Amino acid sequence: MNVFASFYPALSERKPLPAYYTPACLGLSLLPFLMEHNRITSTSVFIILLYLCARWPCFTTGDPSSDYYNNSQFIAIPLWYLDFVLLTPRDGKDAPEFIGPQLPDEERRSEKLTAAAKGQRWKDLKTFPQRMKWALRLMLPVHRRIGWNWQVKGVPANPDAKLPKWQYVARQLWWVMFYYAQSVGALTVLGFGYALREQAGLNERAKSIFANAVVSWSGAVWVWDRLNCAYSFAAALGVATGITGTWEWPPLMGSLKHAWSVRQMWRYVYSKSGEVCV
Repeated sequence: MNVFASFYPALSERKPLPAYYTPACLGLSLLPFLMEHNRITSTSVFIILLYLCARWPCFTTGDPSSDYYNNSQFIAIPLWYLDFVLLTPRDGKDAPEFIGPQLPDEERRSEKLTAAAKGQRWKDLKTFPQRMKWALRLMLPVHRRIGWNWQVKGVPANPDAKLPKWQYVARQLWWVMFYYAQSVGALTVLGFGYALREQAGLNERAKSIFANAVVSWSGAVWVWDRLNCAYSFAAALGVATGITGTWEWPPLMGSLKHAWSVRQMWRYVYSKSGEVCV
């Protein structure tokens, strides 16, 4: 990590991240889906995208926490491009195919039901808006392949899928505020745990164990809240703009009420959302 960090300036020396930088990287990643497939063009775009993403840590948003989370995109975007543009064929049985709503695992009558569903492939798209919507759908909620021909097993049903569009958006924005407020509380407790751990001496073993427990659990809850907050905001944005449907955003995480042990926390609360997380 020290060798990797040596290629970038210190945080205090970094320039502000230009407003166009993130949209430019996202736009370049979607560009190949807006035109006929051309290997030379796709490879050239990838080189430019890789260069921009490699330089991303040279800038700062002014907030260390934001830098920590948002800079992960400079790794995710090139990997997404490499997977879906350069390595995944547009034609053939392995090509991405948007099928639409699928029955939850427990309601599927047979595997043939999913396999027989006729979906939408890139070659079926005729207009620019259709291609843009298809590509954005492929990028946004695709970590569990919701609605695609390789949707993972174990994805729970979305209890809000049948809500009217704007009612769904309002509910998701309410959850955004709730998760954010709860994350602030968890962060406050986390700071208390760190302070308590600093005060605990070598002979205060019980106090040290308690402080470590507070840090561990509040940290886990804080991350849980932040992930849910970002996910709910993305769901509200996707549905409000018409890019995605309400059914495409099933719950990302399990409920905190099941987090009564470390095993439960990681197995059911963080990994309730499908086999891709298990």
